[in-house]
Order: sequence, then structure tokens, then C-alpha cells
Amino acid sequence: MRYCIVILLLLLACPVQGQMLFTREHWLNEAGTPIKVNTLLQDDASYIWLGTDDGLYSFNGSVFTKVPDNVHSPITALYSKNNTLWIGYRNGLLAFCNDGIIIPYYMQGKRPQSSINYIQTDDAGMIWLATETDEDDGIYVISNHKTNFVLNTQKG
Repeated sequence: MRYCIVILLLLLACPVQGQMLFTREHWLNEAGTPIKVNTLLQDDASYIWLGTDDGLYSFNGSVFTKVPDNVHSPITALYSKNNTLWIGYRNGLLAFCNDGIIIPYYMQGKRPQSSINYIQTDDAGMIWLATETDEDDGIYVISNHKTNFVLNTQKG
């Protein structure tokens, strides 16, 4: 019994080392410089999408890939539904991404002049956009590429 107590005391006196935390750094660009991430989304296929000041990036669990973008404006909103990724930009433009290709979404009528902060679609196929508070901006409802109405605090 005495030997068991001595062994137990020796084991308790030995330093114990736990598991090392697992960390991994990922850089979105080749230069390894920080990029500001404005919005983040996980789609139904479990891809992670990052809307940054430098454009759109996808992450498949191991590799970041930059998606070619001809809008050249910071991305401020992302929304995914039915395998379509909707993209809102700081300059008020809207686009969608299918199969890694970004396609601008052209609207007839009034379009946002400020940053798109939120995108949502409904069962009727309408696109709802929330924008920065600006004199003429607010909530946009778009159907068939046409702005149906705009709600804002200035003009109701």
C-alpha cells in the first residue's frame, strides 16, 4: 500500500502536458496581407463565401478561391437560395453567382445608390434589398428586373 501511495505522489508531481491547440492561418491573397471581410455566408453545399473589399472568395474546407468579378466594388451582402448566390455591393449594384461566374443583375427603374446591406428573396420570386440609410434609399422590392417600390424613412 505504501508503494502505491509513493507512485501516486510521483505521478502527481510530474508535469502534465495537454493537447496542443489546433490552429491554421489562411491568407486570402498571395501577398499574405489582411483583407477586410464585410460579410460571411455558408451555402447549402457547405461552402463558405466571404464578401470582402477585394471581391468574393469561396472556401471549400481547405482552399480559398477568389471568384473573378468585373464589378470591382466592395461586397457588402451575400444571400444564397436554390444554388444561387446573390451579391450586394457598396455602390448599390446587385449580382448573382452561378457555377463560379458573377453576373450583374440589371434593374429597370430606380436602383440603390448606397451600400446594399441585406438581401432576401420570397416565395413569389421577389428580391428584397436593404440599403444604407440615405435620402432616397431604403428597402427595395424587385420583381422581374423591375423595382416595384422603395420604402424609406424620408418619403414613406
